[in-house]
Parts: sequence; structure tokens; C-alpha cells
Amino acid sequence: MDRLVDFAYGNHPKRTQLKPVAKDLIQKLRNGPVEIREVCKQIGLDYENSANRKKFYIITKPLREIGALHTTKVGGKTRIYTSYEGFKMWLDNVRKAGEYWFGSKS
Repeated sequence: MDRLVDFAYGNHPKRTQLKPVAKDLIQKLRNGPVEIREVCKQIGLDYENSANRKKFYIITKPLREIGALHTTKVGGKTRIYTSYEGFKMWLDNVRKAGEYWFGSKS
């Protein structure tokens, strides 16, 4: 998991603060979707507090950008979950771009 989190948070200015929380978040989501308020509580954030809500989205943004996290609405509640398929699709697109730009020039 360290390499995935290092990859996702790369040069993020707050990476040293965010990476431990991101690892904890991924561990909590491994067993399936969790309602956002519940997962916030599990990682020590009060979702009702706007500053904490903003922090949650700052924490999750790098993982969402690489397709590793997704959200869905279920019964009016937003649930967040890990997505290997989303990450794989993102990685395939990176691979294709790499082949195009860095592939052999025959």
C-alpha cells in the first residue's frame, strides 16, 4: 500500500500529513462501501464540521484522481469505496499515453 499512496500523493504539499490518514482510510474501505459520515468518524473527523469535511475531500482527492476511490448514493446517503477497476482504467490510460509518447520510434 505504501507505493500506491506514495504514487497518489506524490509531490502534494501536505503529503507527510495526508499519507498516514489515507492508508488508514484505504484499510477501512477494503471490505466494501462505507457511508461518508461513518468513515469520517472512523478516521477522527466530524463530517458536520465544514473544516473537517473540507479536510476529508483534501485527503481523498489524490486517490479519487487516480480512480482508486469512488462514491455512490444509496438511499440518500453517499457511500465511498475502493475501486480496483477504476484504478486499472486510469493506469491503462497512463500506459497508453506512455506508449504513445515514449514508445519505440520505428
